[in-house]
Amino acid sequence: MTEHSALPSEYDATLRSIRHRVTVTRSRAQLAANAQLVHLYRAIGSILLERTRTAPGGPVS
Repeated sequence: MTEHSALPSEYDATLRSIRHRVTVTRSRAQLAANAQLVHLYRAIGSILLERTRTAPGGPVS
């Protein structure tokens, strides 16, 4: 196994930078996916609500 001092001096900072970018991008992707799911669930709720309002026999209580 190579000794840690054999690595270039900027190697550690480069890895930290890459790790940070991956973490930030993952977080943004999760937030975007969650927002899209919220929109989907609201749309599904609206469809179901409208179907109940216009169902034969009127809304179910």
